[in-house]
Order: sequence, then structure tokens, then C-alpha cells
Amino acid sequence: MTLKRLAEYNRYVWIVCSTDELAAEFLKKAAKEGFTTPDGGTPKDLTPYPMYGISGDMCVGYVSRTVAGLVKKHGIHITPQIDFEKFLKGRKSCILLNPYNEFEYFHKWNALVAPFMSYRERKSFDELCDREPHGLSLQEYKAYIHRFLILSPWHYTPDQALERMTWEGSPEYIAECYEQGESVCGCAVELGFGGG
Repeated sequence: MTLKRLAEYNRYVWIVCSTDELAAEFLKKAAKEGFTTPDGGTPKDLTPYPMYGISGDMCVGYVSRTVAGLVKKHGIHITPQIDFEKFLKGRKSCILLNPYNEFEYFHKWNALVAPFMSYRERKSFDELCDREPHGLSLQEYKAYIHRFLILSPWHYTPDQALERMTWEGSPEYIAECYEQGESVCGCAVELGFGGG
């Protein structure tokens, strides 16, 4: 897993570094992968800091201590956070997330989980998508459709996939598919082609 690949799936990601050494390692990795600072400089120009932000346009910068402190205090957050130490070790537990509602949870959850899926997990997911949605709640059904669109040959970004799911008529179409026992794949393919 690379920072670049993670940034491709998310508009913004916060990288949490628990030590100055990890911060220095993050900056080195970001520079190697081609990230730049807002003013066009190299990440190596930045100093060690507890939290950085990376974006889909390959930019890296500091996350304000004030902002980070407010997020921690109130537990409200819609930007994915990554524990850099666990990220380096390839652990899925590196994902730190405390979203403020279920809808935002599924959107951000898919954006983070998709790049980390192993071949076996992807195969299991594909098999689940081909079956009738027995045992899935409507929210879970929507979450799987969202992930299917991200992982599909269309390669939608999380935001593009969400847009397909919220076009006029799409929410009703999804609910109808769910009620009729349509597979995730069957519903998602229709959304991918024409938005319902």
C-alpha cells in the first residue's frame, strides 16, 4: 500500500504520527512518492509534526493542532485518519475513523477499505454481490453497492460512486432492488451504466 494509492481513493486523509521519527519517515515517503507542499516545495521541507494531511491532488501539509484537538474532544470527524506506524506495517487497524453519522460512515469506510482488500477478500466480496441480499440491512446493501462501484471496471472514486447512487431516481431504484431481492451486482451495474 502506498500513500499515493490511498490518496487516489480519498479526497483528503489525515496521517497521524505518534513520534518525530515517524513524522520524518512519513515526510520521506511522501517525497519519494511525488507529493508536494501547497507552495510547490518538497515534503522534506516540512518539520516533524503530529498530524499531516494528504489530498487526491498529491499535496501534503500540516493539520492544525486546534482542529485536531477539537475533533478529538467532540468526536466529530468526517475525514479519514491513518495511524502511520500501523500503516507502515500493513495493518488494516491503521484506519482511525469516528464519523458523525451512518451515511458518512459507509462512504468513508468504503473509501478506506477498498485499497486494502486482499485477493481472498475481494473474491468473497464478489461472491456476496452475486447473491440475493438476505441478511443485509438496506444501509449495508447501499454500502456494498457503493464499494462495488469503486472496485468495478469503471473505477469510480468514492464521491463519483456516491453521486451515481444519489442521482434523481437512484435512491428509489436501490430501495426497489432491495425489496425485490436483487443482488448487489445487479443493482450496481444498472447504476454504473445509467444511474438507475
